[in-house]
Amino acid sequence: MKKLLCVLMLLTALSLCDCGADTPAATFCGTVVRVTDDALLCAQGGDAGGLYFVSRDGALADCADDALAPGTILEMDYNGNQLDSYPARIGGAQAVRLTAGDDRVGLYLAIIDALWNMDAALSDGARYLALDLSAAENLSAGERAAVAYLASCAYGVEPLEAGYDALCAQSYIEGGAFPGGILVTFSDMRFGDDSFTFSVRTWCSGTAAYFFTHCAAQLTDGVWGYTLGGAAVS
Repeated sequence: MKKLLCVLMLLTALSLCDCGADTPAATFCGTVVRVTDDALLCAQGGDAGGLYFVSRDGALADCADDALAPGTILEMDYNGNQLDSYPARIGGAQAVRLTAGDDRVGLYLAIIDALWNMDAALSDGARYLALDLSAAENLSAGERAAVAYLASCAYGVEPLEAGYDALCAQSYIEGGAFPGGILVTFSDMRFGDDSFTFSVRTWCSGTAAYFFTHCAAQLTDGVWGYTLGGAAVS
């Protein structure tokens, strides 16, 4: 009887240890903004504004790409480990919950790309891309960081999340010019449930700027698109 009792106690202890190992240490919630073979780039919600690579391991390993499309909201229990890099990297998913969303980060990137490619002379040789998204109320802090990060990767430049005044204060802009940099500013924004209007411009000096004016963006069947009201150059 004593031997049996000892065996039962040992099995109980082992069972408790196993359960403790599977207990999630942390929960992450964010929006998928980019999908690669081994990771998801996710913008954390709320005011924290974090940007994370989430490894496609554990409970995420069997999720197909179409279930993880940009705009999907990912809630995940994981082991709590984090690699201190930028973006930070987490993994070890133990449980995953997915909710359909919309890819508004992709929309902003498409608008920026259209402006960037208006004139190669304006963008060639740029070292900095400054983004003023302060009027973009439909983006979280994490989504604004994602736009800056992904745009900088696309064009091989250093991202700056700053507007004109902040760039002047940091001496990036001097004498009315932004040497080696391009400033993209969204303005005149009005928001509806599934739509918004905006104007946007790229600028590097008083005589080098492109504008899109009186534009309208619309979410239709889960996909964002936009139309130009007009374009101008100075």
